[in-house]
Amino acid sequence: MPRKNGTQVNRHPTEKPVRLMAELIESSSRRGELILDPFAGSGSTLVAALLAGRHAIGCELDERYVEVAVQRIREAERIADRIEAA
Repeated sequence: MPRKNGTQVNRHPTEKPVRLMAELIESSSRRGELILDPFAGSGSTLVAALLAGRHAIGCELDERYVEVAVQRIREAERIADRIEAA
């Protein structure tokens, strides 16, 4: 998966692609299990976990990124709800 370079970063300087994190989560856990991200940043791992049917807990010290992560997680929850309803 392509890595964003410094000019493409728009949420967090070390943001990971959700698709990459989903691949790692799906290969190392089962649906319904808990994923912990102690350095959540912009929330890519948490978003990937929710979309993959896992529960997720994240921690982030920098309030700027907490707000970004919360917005992304809320959107992921809406998407996950539509997936479950289908």
